[in-house]
Amino acid sequence: MPSTPHREAYEQALASLRRNVHPMGFTAASIRDNELTDTAENYAAIWARDSMITSLWVLESGEPDLLEAARQSIETLAAQQAPAGQIPAHVLIHDGSPEFSGLGGIASVDSSLWFVIGLVRYIFATGDLEFAHRHAAAASLTIRWLKAHDSTGDGLIEIPESSDWMDLFPRSYNVLYDEVLWYQALLDHASLLDLLGQSGGDEERRQAERVRARILEVFWPVDSTVDTAKGALGRSFIGTPQYLISEAKPFDFSWRCDVYANLLAGLNGLLEPWQKERIFQFIWGIGADDPHPIRNIYPPVYPGDDDWRDYLVVNFLNLPHHYHNGGAWPFIGGIWVRFLHQLGHEELAFDALARLTEANRLGVRHEWEFNEWLHGRSGRPMGKAHQAWSAASYVKAYNALHGEATTEEFPTLDPAGVFDPL
Repeated sequence: MPSTPHREAYEQALASLRRNVHPMGFTAASIRDNELTDTAENYAAIWARDSMITSLWVLESGEPDLLEAARQSIETLAAQQAPAGQIPAHVLIHDGSPEFSGLGGIASVDSSLWFVIGLVRYIFATGDLEFAHRHAAAASLTIRWLKAHDSTGDGLIEIPESSDWMDLFPRSYNVLYDEVLWYQALLDHASLLDLLGQSGGDEERRQAERVRARILEVFWPVDSTVDTAKGALGRSFIGTPQYLISEAKPFDFSWRCDVYANLLAGLNGLLEPWQKERIFQFIWGIGADDPHPIRNIYPPVYPGDDDWRDYLVVNFLNLPHHYHNGGAWPFIGGIWVRFLHQLGHEELAFDALARLTEANRLGVRHEWEFNEWLHGRSGRPMGKAHQAWSAASYVKAYNALHGEATTEEFPTLDPAGVFDPL
């Protein structure tokens, strides 16, 4: 691998990741480096979304121990799948028991989405067909459970409030982030069916295209309007789209920019090049990445706003510019680096990697803490130290910029290229 000024950060990222390797898989944050209070004891767990996202970003690293942690994460989650197909939000390490919901007893829907994607992409990266045959039924059952969330039959799934990675934030029904993952999960499930010679792949791809078309219709409205009962004639004028809106409901919509979801949509082939460029111009223009890795939404929700909820102050996590409410997230910063690289903004991409390096170097107690999140204004770390996906995102971004990994978030899967090493 080439020598670069960021090579030290890359090595530190691998070391940080290894602090999260457990026999059951990847933990979300290092257990030995964080005080686990009563409200944070579930960090001693294998989280579905955290472990699967982390796994995706290390598949091209060539690090055997990290690949093994990815495999064990899948095994742990699959073993606790609910009879109906739901994947748990996390599995507790101390007794191996699953928990399917978080605060408020709300189900974690994106855990199931990430499980399908993580499982299939691990199989294609390793060529382990025995593993594929053993877990294919779990993937199909998960997809069946997810399909049941499309109660209107329009292709999009309905999401309960606060039931994805932003689990203390008010968004629900058709949520951009979840729909982008739903589109990808269908495509990946189709690839798995093709790989194993099972029927249904073409049907899944047709449904994925239907989901894609519906995403563009709902979240990037080409006629400059959004259907809503709040409009004078049942429609609200929003003008020329600059990005995919974050949320759509039968009687409302959110115009806020979900930065993370827009970058995911840009890196998985869902958008046209001109749409990605327009999204770049908006995100870069508002300074969402300055001076921090990048903030997750713009603008934050303030008290008095229509979408403010009193639960945003639970544990004082979601005050404006905090956590999910406009905090700066290093794991999204790595995606931003790759998004810039894909669009050909090379100088900006390397500059973003340099600033991401410095953000990961910061620590409350020590250098190179790869913190969970930073304050959206001060840029100082406020989350858990040695967050697995913060470190993994840096590994992926570094390798992508140096030609050692793909830039895309979800590269096209080719069943013809998979071999059986057994």
